Order: sequence, then structure tokens, then C-alpha cells
Amino acid sequence: MRFTIDARGQVLTSALESSSLGDGLVEACLLDLMKTCTFPKPLGGGHVALAYTFDFAPGFQAHTP
Repeated sequence: MRFTIDARGQVLTSALESSSLGDGLVEACLLDLMKTCTFPKPLGGGHVALAYTFDFAPGFQAHTP
């Protein structure tokens, strides 16, 4: 995922660089979720462009009573 952070630490843009999920709805949800994240303010202000790889793996199952 690529995203841009503004001088306040808010995510301005987010985009998929590539994905192996194979589920467009989940990918769109992750992009929308990224836009709600707040990061530390960049040193010196301005905008910062980043790329980060997220790895998802099965293993956790929520317990439903």
C-alpha cells in the first residue's frame, strides 16, 4: 500500500500497489481504513509518501457465545 501523510500526520491518499487478497471489497475497506489513521507529524513539516506491506494470515477466530 502507498499512502501520503500531510504535515499534521493525517493520511491524504492511499492506494494499492499490489494485492494477493483477491477480494476487491476487502481491499477497498483497507484503503478507507488507512485514511482514518493518524501518524506522528513529519519532521520539518510537508508531505511524506510511504509504501508499506501488510501481510495477513489466517489463524485468529473470534469466539461467539
